[in-house]
Amino acid sequence: MVGTSFVEYNGHGFWTRDAALETVLGLLVEQLQPLSGRDERLGPVLDYWARQAAAGFAGCVSPDLDESLPSPILRSMVVAALRDILAALPASGLAEAGGPEFRQRAGRVCAGAPWRSPSALVAWVSEVASALIDLLEGNLPATAGSWFIDGEGRHHLPGSEASPR
Repeated sequence: MVGTSFVEYNGHGFWTRDAALETVLGLLVEQLQPLSGRDERLGPVLDYWARQAAAGFAGCVSPDLDESLPSPILRSMVVAALRDILAALPASGLAEAGGPEFRQRAGRVCAGAPWRSPSALVAWVSEVASALIDLLEGNLPATAGSWFIDGEGRHHLPGSEASPR
């Protein structure tokens, strides 16, 4: 099943395929796990993102950025982690969130329910991670419609709602 979800932050956002968004969220869990002891607010965010990445919420995947990142410190940590993820991605192929940090957290938060390690094409993961950075930094260009992010970049969806809600 292929789903598409809307990612929103401070009233701006974009649409993308679930697999790419799930993979980026899983990679964020892996990247940020070592920092979760420094800021007590990070643990619940990583739990939430692990569930979103692993449970298969077709068409309803949400990082809930407004709720998850209420402080500039957390937002900065996530932007730095996204930059590290981008730097570590291979040039092509498949990216997978399957490291022990992700697997342990996903297994715990999914509490015996079926879950999976998300994966997507590197091109898609790269574009979604880049769009998330721009969104979090307030640099996602405004549009009368919406953006759709895929492996080839950003595409304007004319006449579409800025948010599905």
